[in-house]
Amino acid sequence: MTNRNSEDDNKIREIYDKLRLNIGICQVRREFERAERSRLFPTLNTGICQVKRRGNMGLEEVKRYFDEKNMNFEIKMFDESTATVELAAKVVGVEPGQIAKTMALKLKDRYIILVVKGDSKIDNKKYKDYFKTKLKMLDSEKVLEVTGHPVGGVCPFGLKNSIQVYLDKSLKVYDTVYPAAGTPNSAVKITIDELEKVTDGIWVDVCV
Repeated sequence: MTNRNSEDDNKIREIYDKLRLNIGICQVRREFERAERSRLFPTLNTGICQVKRRGNMGLEEVKRYFDEKNMNFEIKMFDESTATVELAAKVVGVEPGQIAKTMALKLKDRYIILVVKGDSKIDNKKYKDYFKTKLKMLDSEKVLEVTGHPVGGVCPFGLKNSIQVYLDKSLKVYDTVYPAAGTPNSAVKITIDELEKVTDGIWVDVCV
């Protein structure tokens, strides 16, 4: 049995977080290789396999969702991370605004998905006026529980629970945008009209 201390636990959590956010596959591989040479390997090996399975499940749910809608969208997978707007824009080769940033949020009595232009920010007054409550983000564990997708891979497709999707008008400056596909190293090329149709999204104006 591996003897662990609090420092070991912190290191394990740090590597798990890198995996969840997929901050550079090469970087994670190096971390994993270092762990293989240490006494932390048995614990990390089990946890890493669980994280990878969760990521694959999100991708498979998105594919199944598109199949059920009879819509054939190309899902692009990358070796590099697309976990943030900046990283996704660089990898996909578009400007940051064209990345469809997807957020899971908590209202008073329900959860929602809000999709906005990548470089836009939520206007707190507009948000409160429309949703009648203050903006409340979810932590990473709650995001996964509610959506079925990890932070960095959250998208409005293949959601674990039935959640209303809202689309901010900021997206309409583009004909085509790129949301994630359930993993933090993926993207889907989709037109604004297709995004509205496939998500049954409701248009709102809550960003600046």
